[in-house]
Amino acid sequence: MNNLFLLFYRLLLLAFLLTFFSFAALDKGVINIFVNAVVAVKSTLVAQYEYYKNISETSDKFILASEAYFRSIILLLSGITIGSFLGFVLGIISGVNPNSKFAGISSYFSFAGIFVPSFLLALLILIIFVRYVGPATGIRFVLINPMVDIFDPRRLLAPSLVLAVRPMAFITQITIGALSEIVQKDYIRTARAKGLKSTVILFRHILPNIALPCLTAINSSIFFSLSSLIIVEWLFAWNGAGYMLLDSVDKRDAVLTTYLLIFIGSSFMILNYLIKLLMIHLDPRSTGFN
Repeated sequence: MNNLFLLFYRLLLLAFLLTFFSFAALDKGVINIFVNAVVAVKSTLVAQYEYYKNISETSDKFILASEAYFRSIILLLSGITIGSFLGFVLGIISGVNPNSKFAGISSYFSFAGIFVPSFLLALLILIIFVRYVGPATGIRFVLINPMVDIFDPRRLLAPSLVLAVRPMAFITQITIGALSEIVQKDYIRTARAKGLKSTVILFRHILPNIALPCLTAINSSIFFSLSSLIIVEWLFAWNGAGYMLLDSVDKRDAVLTTYLLIFIGSSFMILNYLIKLLMIHLDPRSTGFN
């Protein structure tokens, strides 16, 4: 009796499967659909096995980490360069004309830029680029070469702008503060009393004296950009060190995680050291020696 019931159950299950595939296939044969499904599943499993086998056997994790680090450095330097330039220009214009409407607007947006969360700003810029500008898919798209198209401005501009906002806001504030202090100095008043042009006073007397605090602001901005790098790369599908670090931690890949942390930490130390050298070159007193 039990064997008969088991046979009946199997026949009923087979009939259900055949009926399901018949409705799913419509005008196609049931046997062909079943065979094609089995072949497709087998081909997919074989392809995935070969892919991951090749990755595990032939890929060098150090090379993977270095390539991701290179892509992150391009993005990081682009953001810091844009932010430093815009912050310096906005700070000078606002500092020269402190009572203008432009100075008030610049101060307001610079305060907002310092405190706005990076993920919120990234989502806003992402929506703007998707809606009005163009591609915002980063370099993790299937048909894109990630080692070539990182220099494409259409893909580099959006994440660079997100990384540039905090440095721009911070440098704007520092530049305005430095200018407001410098313009009250006696030698600036003397230069104006001599009848020197405003451009001459700006480039000869003001800018050299605000270079040091601006470099200090750039040095601090590197930390801001690094702290936002991971979320920016994730949102903009930028396959850099930050995105790969998240993936390696999720997969518990200790070797790849170690390489990426070493690269990211080294970049901060090297950039910090280079800026310190430039500050010493501009003002030897910053070392504590005359």
